[in-house]
Amino acid sequence: PPAQHPMWVGLSKAHAEEMSRAWGHVVVRHVYNGIDTEFYKQNGKPRGQRFLALARYTPEKGFMEAVQLAQRLRVPLDLYGDTEIVGDPNYPRRVMAMADGLLLRANPGVSREMTVDLLSTHKALLHLHQWNEPLGLVVLEAMACGCPPLASKRGGPVETIRQGETGFLVEDLAEAEELIKRDAFKDINPEVMRRHVEDNFSLKRFVDAWENLLQEVAQGARW
Repeated sequence: PPAQHPMWVGLSKAHAEEMSRAWGHVVVRHVYNGIDTEFYKQNGKPRGQRFLALARYTPEKGFMEAVQLAQRLRVPLDLYGDTEIVGDPNYPRRVMAMADGLLLRANPGVSREMTVDLLSTHKALLHLHQWNEPLGLVVLEAMACGCPPLASKRGGPVETIRQGETGFLVEDLAEAEELIKRDAFKDINPEVMRRHVEDNFSLKRFVDAWENLLQEVAQGARW
């Protein structure tokens, strides 16, 4: 039967607000997902000069935009992502066809263990998402591993990235281009990124927030 009190919970403030608007301005709370900071951490391997895009090969994740940016600026970029869970199977093929194997390398998905290696050894993460990302776990994982994220200024990353301190948010590719040209990533302190994630997006914070929310419900709270 329909729930009497469908108490929706989003993954970020932005996600909650979008859900609320879509469903007739119902009340939606939010709880940020957390990551395992003991698993996602810099593994001691040397960090290189190649950029990284790590997500599913779908238009909303901004792979094509990352490729266009890298080609225009002649900066090395490695793409890694799932090619199976995609809406349009032609999109991964189009992206991969643009790779030359040198400046631009396109790869399929990898294990979670391998993502730690990638985030520990790349210069920065390009996460130029083209939709209102509910949260963006890879942004948190990157910061925990000392890899500065460069993300679109929309959705969850607006709340998880502290501009110029733990990464960068951009309105468009022109802003992203300027940051790459002046190598803004060198000014991001990996320890600051790491503390930011530990303090705000750890598994403990995630569990505590859900326990608090469920305690409210157990005591009669409804929204």
